[in-house]
Amino acid sequence: MPLAHSVYRTLPRPFIAMAPMEDITDTVFRRVLQRVAAPDLLYTEFAWANGLCSPKATRFKDRLRFHPEERPLIAQLWGRDPEAYYGAARYVAELGYDGVDINMGCAVKKILKRGAGAGLIETPELAREIIAAVRSGAPHLPLSVKTRLGTHRPAVAEWCGLLLEQDLDALCLHARTAAQGYSGSAEWSRLNELLALRDRIAPGTIIIGNGDIKTASEALALDRQFPVDGFMLGRAVVRDPLSLSRTPGSSVARLSETERIALFRRHIELHAEEWGGRRQVGVLKRFVSTYLNGCPRYATLRPLLLRSESHAEMLHVLDAAGNPRAAGSRHATDNPRAARARGGDEIRDAAGASAVEAG
Repeated sequence: MPLAHSVYRTLPRPFIAMAPMEDITDTVFRRVLQRVAAPDLLYTEFAWANGLCSPKATRFKDRLRFHPEERPLIAQLWGRDPEAYYGAARYVAELGYDGVDINMGCAVKKILKRGAGAGLIETPELAREIIAAVRSGAPHLPLSVKTRLGTHRPAVAEWCGLLLEQDLDALCLHARTAAQGYSGSAEWSRLNELLALRDRIAPGTIIIGNGDIKTASEALALDRQFPVDGFMLGRAVVRDPLSLSRTPGSSVARLSETERIALFRRHIELHAEEWGGRRQVGVLKRFVSTYLNGCPRYATLRPLLLRSESHAEMLHVLDAAGNPRAAGSRHATDNPRAARARGGDEIRDAAGASAVEAG
């Protein structure tokens, strides 16, 4: 039976969730999202069950670092070894997460070749074993699965029916097959098929719909046609973090250039505070267009930010853009490498100033 006191029972209907995404939904981006969009539920990056149980687990455990302000928060695990899942689930429970999710939907080829992610759709008995192992490792945590319609063809009755028989607390369905990846359109009609199946097999299981949703407002409108318990947004949030907000019309594009620069600056500062040199700034570069695309100075700032090699360099570029005195100085539009060659003093000054401004 699903847990009576599951975190899913405390969420509004329908709730809005942020999808787990590799190298995107770390503790830093989750905190940014909570501050600007306040989604109802967040998920971690993918955490490899075997890695969490290995002697050199530090870099894998980094994926499960979190702060209280990110709650409610679900840890997502991936792999194909039930014993590793058991150990990883115990660790997730020890950390105090609000739930644990099993990735049975990742369609990246290297994951599929290992029989993990959506590859588990082809090994239903192993999928059962993994679910049982996680439940045994974290018996007091809500257990969910994120999956797809099938591998090469939709198999909602067979595959999702089997999952529902495991008495999951929640089941999230990306309405595409693994073979589709992200091509074509999500088949949302399959969600109604799943809802009918749920009502018959496991009425207590929460159903979450995923695929092609661009904003929380769009999700809430979809609820009339597809009355799932929750909606999950993924790639759209990387393009616009405010897309998770329930406030109609919320969009980064509606912010001024100054506001967008300040938001990106705060993201970089949080990343520097959290990770220092443990995670390279390359991860932050994928957010350049997220925050700045469409700004008047985007064409100027983008190459400077992409060439930056440290948090300080990125902050220097943004500080020069946001500070008229800096912008008018002799070095304002320098390549950041030139600033580093001058000893880095100006970069450190810019980083300090931006920290105060972002507050």
